[in-house]
Amino acid sequence: MAAIPHKFKASNKVICFAEGDQVTEAMNCGAHMIGDEALINQILNDEFTDYDYIVASPSMMAGLLPLKKKLRKTFPSSKRGSVGVDMKKMLALYLNGIAYKVQTKIPHVNVAVGKLSLSNTQIEENVKSLIEAVCTHKPPAAGPLIRKATVSAFLLDGHQFKYESYVPGSCEEEDK
Repeated sequence: MAAIPHKFKASNKVICFAEGDQVTEAMNCGAHMIGDEALINQILNDEFTDYDYIVASPSMMAGLLPLKKKLRKTFPSSKRGSVGVDMKKMLALYLNGIAYKVQTKIPHVNVAVGKLSLSNTQIEENVKSLIEAVCTHKPPAAGPLIRKATVSAFLLDGHQFKYESYVPGSCEEEDK
């Protein structure tokens, strides 16, 4: 998940599993719904599917275990940043961020960073944020992370661009 400065689609619907003071904080930060045991059963029985992501506090993870097999990749994980005590930070990321996946067979990332209605500067800032997010998750043995970058619009030819200025300093040094 990458946080981008300029939104180009509707906000994601995020369910938050929390308790105590975190419930109020989650609602104030824009959580779509606060989860409880009844919601867990509804998700298990396919009665509730109106969500994009799930975030949770560490204290709620034991209660969410029945959902692990059902949710698979949307199950909250500290590795993906969807489990933690900082609800404000997690919700900001998951409400306004974009999901990306690094393909391993032919290494590449294919993700939307904007619409043509955004200005060039806004698209450029979204690209920079995405490249920074990808570089923060670089495995140590991966070698050079970015070899080329291409931007394209739907059904149009792609055009390579100079990405070097968008790569964070720490990531750029590792590539050399």
